[in-house]
Amino acid sequence: MSYAVRYHEISGDWMVFDVGEKFELIGMFPTEHDAADHVASLEERAKKISRYSKSEHKKAA
Repeated sequence: MSYAVRYHEISGDWMVFDVGEKFELIGMFPTEHDAADHVASLEERAKKISRYSKSEHKKAA
């Protein structure tokens, strides 16, 4: 997955977007640090899911 963090000047929030296959707003955060932490947790989660799904495919084969 691919994510983008952008600042919204009117609201003053940091927004996280999923810019992979679809363009979707994931969340809004008060600080850039909070947004970056959320992206890091999403990437770690995706990595774990990918790792487990690959091992399940190998077991089934």
